[in-house]
Amino acid sequence: MKNLAPGTGTYGNEANPYDPDWKQDWFGDQYDQLLSIKKKYDPEDVFWCWRCVGNEDWEEH
Repeated sequence: MKNLAPGTGTYGNEANPYDPDWKQDWFGDQYDQLLSIKKKYDPEDVFWCWRCVGNEDWEEH
């Protein structure tokens, strides 16, 4: 689908969770700005989910 409609993004509940380009596909060019806001207002990662802004440093156990 990416080849048919490049740069169109995705809907989180229907996206491929294993997409290696998930940051770009899910959040686009806004990811860095969203990450800085997340770090400012939630520095302890109280609000979290898999494939959300700021989770790339987490480890699965």
